[in-house]
Amino acid sequence: MSQYYTILRYRIFMSKISGNIEEMEMEKIRRQWSAEDRKWYLSVVDVIGLVTNSADARNYWKVLKNRLKNTHLELVTECNQLKMKASDGKFYLTDTFEPAIMLRLIKLISPVHVSGFKEYFDNLGSLEKSSYPQSEGPELERRIEDNEEAELTLDAYETVDRIVIKAMIAGVPEENILVSVNCRQVTVKGERIKQKNSPEDYVYQELYWGKFSRTVELPNEINIDSAVATLSNGLLSIKLKKIDKSLVKIIEIKTV
Repeated sequence: MSQYYTILRYRIFMSKISGNIEEMEMEKIRRQWSAEDRKWYLSVVDVIGLVTNSADARNYWKVLKNRLKNTHLELVTECNQLKMKASDGKFYLTDTFEPAIMLRLIKLISPVHVSGFKEYFDNLGSLEKSSYPQSEGPELERRIEDNEEAELTLDAYETVDRIVIKAMIAGVPEENILVSVNCRQVTVKGERIKQKNSPEDYVYQELYWGKFSRTVELPNEINIDSAVATLSNGLLSIKLKKIDKSLVKIIEIKTV
């Protein structure tokens, strides 16, 4: 019953919000519940759009963020990027703040909205993720990532007659790597599979586990038959021989 009354109080509060921000607009702020921190994280762009009524809240935040680096660097460093659903239905890394930091930002932009958002955050903070069906927590984020392919980072350089590509993919066995080439393109795909008996009590958990891929457009045409890929100590090296279009071949004429 206590959970029911908590939600009821929240709904009543939302229905009484005053000022220029309507209830339905406040509900549109994207947010994620962190079970680890027991905090909500809210989209900076969404909040800025409400308090400034800007037609381009994303650009507003981009410009403001650069200015804050010179005047309020400690505020910028508190920014966290979480995957949130955009208007096109896809998930993108989005700048977020926890409520306390968000209030500091609002105070800089529009002090008149501070009290309203403070009350909103206080009521929002009393809700558990499980009791608010519209929330999109870290569990959803991880599930999305499991179905996506991370972009493989790599180095590529040219010599006189070759193009060389190198990528660090430690922990990925040879059988989980696929390298394909055509005359102007190279694609690397793979998967780093997490151990089944991995520990649960992490102090840090930053390694990427899952599928990855990268397609590289080549600056020159290459001879695909001479392409070579090697894996040594977790470093994948791909050597591609350029096609020299200046070469001239004399063809012998045969009588038939």
